[in-house]
Amino acid sequence: WVLFEGNDITDAQKIYGARPWDLHLPDSTDWSTPEVMWFDDIQLHELARSPTGDDWYYRAAPFLNLPDRFPENHITGENLMRNGDFAAGTAHWEISESMREICKPDALGYPAGTAHSMKITIPASMNLGVAQVHRNLKPSTSYLLTGYIKTENVLGPARLEVQQREGDKYTLLRF
Repeated sequence: WVLFEGNDITDAQKIYGARPWDLHLPDSTDWSTPEVMWFDDIQLHELARSPTGDDWYYRAAPFLNLPDRFPENHITGENLMRNGDFAAGTAHWEISESMREICKPDALGYPAGTAHSMKITIPASMNLGVAQVHRNLKPSTSYLLTGYIKTENVLGPARLEVQQREGDKYTLLRF
């Protein structure tokens, strides 16, 4: 399958009779209504160095259907995140005191004492920043971020940003 940006998008618009910037939400949308979402089993793993030294070795693998190149097959080391844990340590969720009431560890069906997810209840109009504290990340090293964000009655659109912080500076890595 190939997407040609020259005319495929405009052809699709003609077929489906919509413009990409049209977004219709119900008039009754109450943006103050609390919505629920879970950050489930979020993990960060170091990837082995690509045999070719090329970033595309991993990144293009799913699109080219090259299972031997899937990042999941090249993980080294332990999970660098402790999911659902607010305790001080080397790999914990960094949640401000004012946010602790809406962000709670949640088992989501996991055995007791092994909470792998974080449950968040916020108004639909609110942006939420959740940070994970890492130590000993290696420069010029690829990492694989995996997991799920599950929602309950969340009305889109929404955007997830992954940023790296150095001091007071944030750099957008992927979204």
